[in-house]
Formats: sequence, structure tokens, C-alpha cells
Amino acid sequence: GSIVRPGFGFMRDGASLGMLREMLVMIRIWGLLKPGCLPTFTAMSDNQDSMQLLFRLLTKLWLCSRDDGLPQEPDESLIDECCLLPSQLLVPSMDWLPVNDGIIVKLQGKLPLRLQFGKASSLQGAGGAAPLDVFTRSPGAQKMDNLRCIHMGVSPTEESKACTRCGCVTMLRSPNKTNAMKQWEQRWIKNCLCGGLWRRIPPTFS
Repeated sequence: GSIVRPGFGFMRDGASLGMLREMLVMIRIWGLLKPGCLPTFTAMSDNQDSMQLLFRLLTKLWLCSRDDGLPQEPDESLIDECCLLPSQLLVPSMDWLPVNDGIIVKLQGKLPLRLQFGKASSLQGAGGAAPLDVFTRSPGAQKMDNLRCIHMGVSPTEESKACTRCGCVTMLRSPNKTNAMKQWEQRWIKNCLCGGLWRRIPPTFS
């Protein structure tokens, strides 16, 4: 329900909600032909059809924001059902977006930034040299490999690199074993998904 949380705009976007409904139908049809296409949900009840539950909630939201009618506010029962969803399904954290803390972003601020080749960047005027923590989000939060969508734990020990433009973080060594995944990752050796350059970051932070 919070405007600052990812996904909030979907409640008013009838076109996107309709597309999500169609995608769920297609996934269900593909699942009939090949069960491996079906997504895996961690449900609290063994006899619960998670796809059907999500489709029903999406349909109710879509009916409130269709383009061919006047937008309506979701009723209290629908909001209550959506609030109960985390108790019925294990909903993964939406806090997977990269921290927008790249060097280029820092250069757009008003504070001067001193950069030296081979050393971590620091902000002046903030109590001396304060190293930029590219993992900064909240204390004790899980860190993400944004390129591979893999949780790295609270205190990553793997050597990583961060994008100087968008702050995307990824591990230097790939945990994937398949050739297809390794070939995909080769596309991002020199540049990030956004086109920015990588910079190496240490495995631990003090």
C-alpha cells in the first residue's frame, strides 16, 4: 500500500494488470503441456492452488482499474485478502533493486567527491573519509547479486563488482555450472545491464 514500495503503481495500471492476467493464463496452459513451466510457490497449505488465488486477486484489482470504465477504489474485502496473502504464500522480498549509489550518481550531488585510482571513493564533509558502501540499504538486510538475482547473505564473502552508474552489484566468480548461463553472463563482463562500467569492491565491509 505504500507509494514508495515497488509494485504500488500496478493498483492503478489496468493495462499492466490485464497483461499479468493473460500471462498467468499462458503459464497455466504451458504447465499443462510441460509441468516444469509452472512457477514454484511456497504455500502454507498443501491443498491450496496458488495460481488460482493469484489470478482471482489480480482479476478483482483489474476490474477496479479497467480502461473501459471509471476507476474504482478496491473494496475493503479485497484489501483484506491481499493483506492475508503473505500468510498464505511465502512472498519473496521486493527489495531486490540495486542501490542507486554509483559514483556517477554521487558526482551529481552538491558535495565534492575525491577519487583516486586503486582506492575506495570517499565523501568529503561527512566526518572525514567515509567509504561508500554499495550494499547500503538497511542494517541486517540480505544483499543481492542483481545480475543473477541471487541472495548473497547479510555479510558477503565473495569478491564482487559494482556498476559505477546504477549501483548494480554482482559476484566476480559465477556460481552457475551450465554453459548456457555462463554464455549469458559473458555479455556483462565489460559493462553492466545499464551500460555502465564495473568497479571492483572488497568482499567484506567494516
